[in-house]
Amino acid sequence: MSYAYVYILGAETSKSIPALMYLFFVIAFYGILRRNTGKTVAALSTLFMMMAPEMLAFSSLSTTNVMQAIFAGLGIAYTASWLRSRNDDELYAGALLLGANMWCRNEGIVFIGATCVILLIDCIRRKSYRKGLYFTGLSLLPAIIWFIYMKIGGLYTEGMAITRLFWDGEKAGLIVNGFWALFTNPIYYGWTFSVFAIFILGNSWFMVKRKDNLALLGMIVLSIVFYGLVVYHVDYVWDSIQNVLAYSAKRFFFCFVPMCWYFAATTQIARKGSEYIERFLSLK
Repeated sequence: MSYAYVYILGAETSKSIPALMYLFFVIAFYGILRRNTGKTVAALSTLFMMMAPEMLAFSSLSTTNVMQAIFAGLGIAYTASWLRSRNDDELYAGALLLGANMWCRNEGIVFIGATCVILLIDCIRRKSYRKGLYFTGLSLLPAIIWFIYMKIGGLYTEGMAITRLFWDGEKAGLIVNGFWALFTNPIYYGWTFSVFAIFILGNSWFMVKRKDNLALLGMIVLSIVFYGLVVYHVDYVWDSIQNVLAYSAKRFFFCFVPMCWYFAATTQIARKGSEYIERFLSLK
């Protein structure tokens, strides 16, 4: 829809749309970070998030991958922020952003599914389900509208999903190895996943004792697992699974870049460190 507007207005290329979306995403990402951590850590985390090489390279290309990362990353961040603040505006913003992520690419359903699982656990613990139902309805509404439109317009293509239960050890091994190769490749994502792992270990005591950022970690890990299941249940008749892992999955993992930096910046140790640094810099 965004691309259509610029072409209707006479533009020869649509590259301005993803570039502008990325620019304002950087501002929005700093904003949600600033709500939950110190100014210094928020600014540094935003800078390091921007330095993910492959994601930055795609930020001015007319593809949907970075757009999806924008919506999915902010959606997860706002939902995690709501779990900390219980400000309902953040819950509804998170739901709508995650819904928009499915308008970019259908596999964005994994983020909605992962978030709904974590919110279900929260609802059971608090014995209140109303807001969880609101979130689920809002996040799925854009997808429902899209699927109805495709049904009415006859836009469905031949199904590629394997809907039966099965076990293929070789295929599962390829997926695990492919994911690991992507996570450990600094050329694509810079320091993102290394820093993410370091802060998981460094903040482990607070996660166990105080459940600090445990829900956010659950959303990220479940999203990875669910995406692995999606890749596993695809019938690769048009391309090899190796190419899908090397190219499609590489771009899908852009979504985890803002999530991982948001996690690192909002951990207990990062927030305490930010307070110390800001007191030191202000000479208080």
